[in-house]
Amino acid sequence: MKETLKRNPEESYKEYLTRVAAYIALLKKQGLLNEADEASNIAFWEIFDIIKEMVECESRRCKLDDQTQEAYMTKVMNVAPKLIYKFNNPEYMDDKYEGKQFEVKTFFKSRTQYCIREAVASVLEITPEEAKVLLKIRSARAALASENDRTEDDITVEEIFTKLGEKISIAQITELILIEKGKESYNMITEQGIEKFRPLGSSGGGQESYDIDEVVFGKSLDDDVKQIFDGVFAKMSRLEIYLLLKNYGFLGEDIRSMDMEDFVQDSDFKRFFAEDTSIRSRKDPVKTAYNKNVKIEKAIAAMAMQVAERRYNVDGGLEEYLFGLLEDK
Repeated sequence: MKETLKRNPEESYKEYLTRVAAYIALLKKQGLLNEADEASNIAFWEIFDIIKEMVECESRRCKLDDQTQEAYMTKVMNVAPKLIYKFNNPEYMDDKYEGKQFEVKTFFKSRTQYCIREAVASVLEITPEEAKVLLKIRSARAALASENDRTEDDITVEEIFTKLGEKISIAQITELILIEKGKESYNMITEQGIEKFRPLGSSGGGQESYDIDEVVFGKSLDDDVKQIFDGVFAKMSRLEIYLLLKNYGFLGEDIRSMDMEDFVQDSDFKRFFAEDTSIRSRKDPVKTAYNKNVKIEKAIAAMAMQVAERRYNVDGGLEEYLFGLLEDK
């Protein structure tokens, strides 16, 4: 069987997979399912370079970060071998494709698009349907930036709303961008500062834009703001608060810039890690820390939105508040 599954040097990937797909389909018809699975896996690794190239191209197109691209690749690797027997096999093609021969990349790209949505959803902890909407938002934002010779960070929610034909509400666009920015925060916001978020009308429609940095990081703390903070941070463990302090530079620049692999060796991290009862698996502290960061930044984004919407003046009491909370818990 292994000789049959080897790609001949003179065969194109398309010719190879068409031939092998028919062989695997025959194994399935004969009830030789284990053999069919083994053959599918062998064939998959023969075409892996094509699959890898597809994943990398789609990741660039959809602006996936490294973590999401990895999740996307994992999902494709689980799915693709199970699809091979259908490749250019007339028995498994829709009537509209009768007589058509697909290229390898085109075939798998069309049948694994949902893997991108699922990868985005799993990393950002949103639903696949929300991930689908977020991908549309990213596409619209990139197109607007290109068309107007601007950076994507300068594109407003209102512009995205209009670009998408007003079919997705401003509220949902705003929510998904905040979630997206929360995910990016530990590799972007901590380097550049919290970005300005522009509500509807900020480009001249009468409402002022506001800067999350200004409404969150000040020196005094109004009672109304403290109530919002309590609603967010009281739910966090000391480990999560400690990670937040690292991410935003409250523990010093050296710690802020420390790789997570090194930070998990910190004595305070280990102490807070040990006492955190919400952790399901303690095998990989680095993975746990990154998962915690996703939760933290979503909370920060939602909290900042509440403060900004009410135009509360924080004047930066978050640092003092968090250190106090770390001691009290």
